Amino acid sequence: MIIVMKQNVPEAQVKAFLAFRNSFAVHRLEINGVKWEYIAAGSGQEAFLFLHGLSGAYDIWWQQIQALRGNFRVISVTYPAVDSLEGLSDGVLAILDTRIQRMAYGKIFLESLPTYTITQNLAEVERFMQDSHV
Repeated sequence: MIIVMKQNVPEAQVKAFLAFRNSFAVHRLEINGVKWEYIAAGSGQEAFLFLHGLSGAYDIWWQQIQALRGNFRVISVTYPAVDSLEGLSDGVLAILDTRIQRMAYGKIFLESLPTYTITQNLAEVERFMQDSHV
């Protein structure tokens, strides 16, 4: 796989990203003839599911995954080419069923939600979860 980085990205950040990419096995699952890719990391009673917007991949969340995997189960999905929302939901649900069927589904982050805060501070994430009564 060829990775193209934007100019002016600090070398330390590029190295950290590449180390992240090399530290996880990409899982592959075929659902209704469509090939899905995702990564799963961490452990815990609660899980985070990271879903990107229309353009992106499982690794768009790499910094959040690194921060959360010590205390939570983290799953991040790359969408394949499907032609309906039903196709997307079939794939995501199949991945969840095989990965965390015996665990609490945890908190779901969707990039397409209305305004949200981007943070790497776990205390802020915890306050958000408590305040929103999710």
